[in-house]
Amino acid sequence: AVDPGEYIPEIGAVACPVYDAHGRVAAAVSIAYPNQLRGPAAVRQLAALLVAATAAISQEFQKEYI
Repeated sequence: AVDPGEYIPEIGAVACPVYDAHGRVAAAVSIAYPNQLRGPAAVRQLAALLVAATAAISQEFQKEYI
């Protein structure tokens, strides 16, 4: 999800879900940033990094721990 500053115009955010071992949303991770410091390309880069991070976290949930 991307919030370009709808609630607080000066602050934008990107967020991604984290999935549990059953494919259900277990958590979410978000990054907030000041809009004056980020342009559209930087926001896309943040989103791509966040997608990779939450995918890695979700993979941890797929492991069986004894």
